[in-house]
Amino acid sequence: MQYIRRIQNIRSMIKGHVLSMRLAMGLAMGLAMGLAAAVAPAQAQTPAPYPSKMIKMIVGFPAGNATDTVARMLAERMSTAFGQPVIIENRPGQGGSMAIDHLARSAPDGYTMILAASGGLVTNPHLYKGIPFNPTEDFEPIALVADLPLLLVANPSRPFDSVKSLVEHAKKNPGKLSYGSTGVGTSSHLAMESLKRNTQIDMLHVPYQGSVKAATDLIAGNVDLMFDTVAATRPHVMSGKLKLMAAGSRKRMPSFPNTPTLAEAGFPAISASVWLGMLFPKGTPADIVNKVNAQLAKDLADPALEKRLLEIGVVPAATSPKEFAKFIRDEYVRLGKLVQESGAKAN
Repeated sequence: MQYIRRIQNIRSMIKGHVLSMRLAMGLAMGLAMGLAAAVAPAQAQTPAPYPSKMIKMIVGFPAGNATDTVARMLAERMSTAFGQPVIIENRPGQGGSMAIDHLARSAPDGYTMILAASGGLVTNPHLYKGIPFNPTEDFEPIALVADLPLLLVANPSRPFDSVKSLVEHAKKNPGKLSYGSTGVGTSSHLAMESLKRNTQIDMLHVPYQGSVKAATDLIAGNVDLMFDTVAATRPHVMSGKLKLMAAGSRKRMPSFPNTPTLAEAGFPAISASVWLGMLFPKGTPADIVNKVNAQLAKDLADPALEKRLLEIGVVPAATSPKEFAKFIRDEYVRLGKLVQESGAKAN
């Protein structure tokens, strides 16, 4: 009888031990699963180093445009440095504003940026009704990239060869001179309006749809003078079909070392250039903005790229994100005032 009880006690002890082992194993498995569940989301939320996929650079103009050319030079270098493709997406329309609006509605993840021109970003909101974006609030400025100085050119038969002689002639013949532009409210239009208002001269504005038509009429003598980009005017200046009087650059253009700047000509208050800047959508992380800014600064300081840009009339001009943000605010106010004073309106 005692023998049987001992066996039963042993069985109970074994059974209890087995149950304890199973309970312990169950608890251990549960704890492991809980830890795995807790760690998995943390691992999933850790982003891959930027950039980890293709980057899209938007341009608000057709392929071959000066802005597009600059964008492709930068994209090529950025792709090499980042080890990811940087593709150009051309979205022309409304002088670049449609592309900028598209950027404003893009995800702020660092994989969509734009190389924007000043007209589409800070001038058009003053010209067009219903521009949906706010240039000073809806973006993360990365850097000012470059200036595209405008050249003041005239028909060779006109009796003036400098800005000073032009102003003197215009004051003696009020309202008799006419100037062409690439369109109402464009940089070439507003540059001449700046000249008019700073010198108190009166000239007739004749807007065209782009540089080609404007230059054709200027060469033919149907208008007297105009401001336009180096790319648009250089062939005609080199061939003698147009005469060059001044450049809107801060320094003399390497392509035209004997041509004075507007400041050197005695007119430092006249602004005659287009600028290009890189932006992200609002909310893009600061570390991504700073990384792209640092890469742009490095690329734009490269003498080889600087040479290529200067050859097409583009002057590198890198800034910090903070400096570019202030620059945008200042330009928005300045150009808004100029548009208002000129009475320019676009449909």
